[in-house]
Amino acid sequence: MKHFALTITAAIFAFFPTANAEDLKKGERIVFLGDSITQAGAHGNGYIRQFESVINRTHPGYGVTIIGAGISGNKVPDCQKRLERDVINKKPTLVFIYIGINDVWHWNKDRGTKKEDFDAGLREMISKINAAGARVILCTPTVIGEKIDGSNEFDKMLDEYAGISRKVAVDTGSEMLDLRKGFMDHLKAVNQANQARGVLTGDTVHLNDVGNAKVAELMLATLGVKMPILTMPSVFTSHMVLQRNKPVNLWGRAKAGSSVSVQLGDESSSTTTSDSGNWQIALQGRAASSAPVTMSVSSGEEKLEISDILVGDVWVGSGQSNMEWPLSRTQGSPEFIAAADHPLLRLYHVPKVTAKAPTNDIKASWKTCTPGNAPQFSAVLYHFGKRLHKDISVPIGLINSSWGGSPIEPWTVTKEASGGMYNAMIAPLSKFPITGCIWYQGETNVIKKNGLAYEGKMMDLIKGWRKNWGADMPFYFVQIAPWSGEKYEAGQLPALWEGQTATLKLPHTGMAVITDLVDNIADIHPQNKHDVGDRLALWALAKKYGKDLPYSGPLLKSVVIEGNTARVNFAHGSGLKSRDDKPLSEFKVAGADGKFVEATAEIDGETVIVKAEGVTPVTVQFAWHKLTSPNLVNGAGLPAAPFQSKSWTGGTGE
Repeated sequence: MKHFALTITAAIFAFFPTANAEDLKKGERIVFLGDSITQAGAHGNGYIRQFESVINRTHPGYGVTIIGAGISGNKVPDCQKRLERDVINKKPTLVFIYIGINDVWHWNKDRGTKKEDFDAGLREMISKINAAGARVILCTPTVIGEKIDGSNEFDKMLDEYAGISRKVAVDTGSEMLDLRKGFMDHLKAVNQANQARGVLTGDTVHLNDVGNAKVAELMLATLGVKMPILTMPSVFTSHMVLQRNKPVNLWGRAKAGSSVSVQLGDESSSTTTSDSGNWQIALQGRAASSAPVTMSVSSGEEKLEISDILVGDVWVGSGQSNMEWPLSRTQGSPEFIAAADHPLLRLYHVPKVTAKAPTNDIKASWKTCTPGNAPQFSAVLYHFGKRLHKDISVPIGLINSSWGGSPIEPWTVTKEASGGMYNAMIAPLSKFPITGCIWYQGETNVIKKNGLAYEGKMMDLIKGWRKNWGADMPFYFVQIAPWSGEKYEAGQLPALWEGQTATLKLPHTGMAVITDLVDNIADIHPQNKHDVGDRLALWALAKKYGKDLPYSGPLLKSVVIEGNTARVNFAHGSGLKSRDDKPLSEFKVAGADGKFVEATAEIDGETVIVKAEGVTPVTVQFAWHKLTSPNLVNGAGLPAAPFQSKSWTGGTGE
């Protein structure tokens, strides 16, 4: 179940700033020092990210720098050892110290921190931070073993250690944020016997969305900053593209039971938030439009305004490093970047984050495609979107959500489970209507020796995404390139190629073949990303947008044995030819003994006749090894995909 991050009013908590509490200042450099709670707080929808988001919204001109310094398992002695490196050297003006959970929890493993060491360690750190010219806000530890009745497994010890923190704050003249008291008061007030565990935590220790929101709000309150109650996910920002011809789904949070009004251009609607503060509104679908509109969302005295909104088609690009690969590092990048001035092309880059459960938001924003914004964006996705915009003349929104080196599994969602990258980088987008997806991934799964099993993984990926986004949206992917690396064991790359081709049996899928785009066989990252994006766009233009153009290279349809020859029939085989005018290469045949030998191949219409002297063919292979560079193409110059004909499982995408 998905949970929206809750923004809680400070009145829920007991908050005890000391008399010398100060407001946020321009140019603040704020460091958060702590353990895994703080480490997680710097990612996804963690408390540091929420804190930062509010500061950016409420004080956009302040130039505040936010630095997370949390390390899993840390206790006070660990923080002492790394204080110089992770805090002092960052030149902070303010440090939040949120520590103590492991100091207490590890007593059951004989690795806790003695009270006197906890006390002395806090004092030493505060002294050094103050000496460096920064102020300290000391937070008490929160909860361990959260229970449904508001009690905790370590209540007594936590209270004792929280008491030490309170005394240290008084003695050192530091500000105190009593998270412990605030959490316990809230738990005792809201927990009921019929509620599940995890009111504030996801695993009874680490913060869930509610706990993160509460910590962020209380920390902001120490700086005189009120946490906005009216919020929307970051996929709704200025310069965005809304998907045309589909209901405009809008959602967010506001005060429980309050009215929320939305105005988008000349259309308006309103609703009332749920008891938990969630709201959702669906406006009518709109035709594509390059005329910018503004959206206003208001609730009570709060108002959000999102400007320069276009309506067109939105595509998501995902996968590993070849999808992530930025435009600045590709073939022809200087010329492409200089020409990347496309006002109706909009870019949204998802940061690399994982999560144990589906999250609801992403720390990102939409940007207009300019020579300044394009260089670090996905090259494949950029070229794909640029070609679509050129041919169909509607605004295009591009969402890049990719991670170098990632296998397919963490991107996948099934009935049984969801992967960490899906949870943090795809799930928050699943309510946002899109046209379809492109995918460039598989290298890591070759290294994992998944081979033909990759077909099942691709099926899970596509079906899972389609289920959550709705309908059989287009899903076009790249058949990964040849590579000479030793990590590709013999036979694994060809087997995965077959698994990719077999995925074409799913409706509304397409595969771009790139065996001819390898500029360096020793580089797993081919630098020609322009043609990769363009070939993916051909599938979209033909299959989604109905353009009459060739969109695929030759794909194996069947092999017919004719005496001592084998006739290979292809889909997408119109105008078969050799791309270099040399004899066709990379064909092999095997007889009943299964031993493959080099074969000659000649084009006969839309088929190829293959033979080898002294062999009565049973099986045909084409380009079936990791160093391949075949020359068979169709009339459009699109390359034939590798295959082996024995028990072939591939599709044709017709």
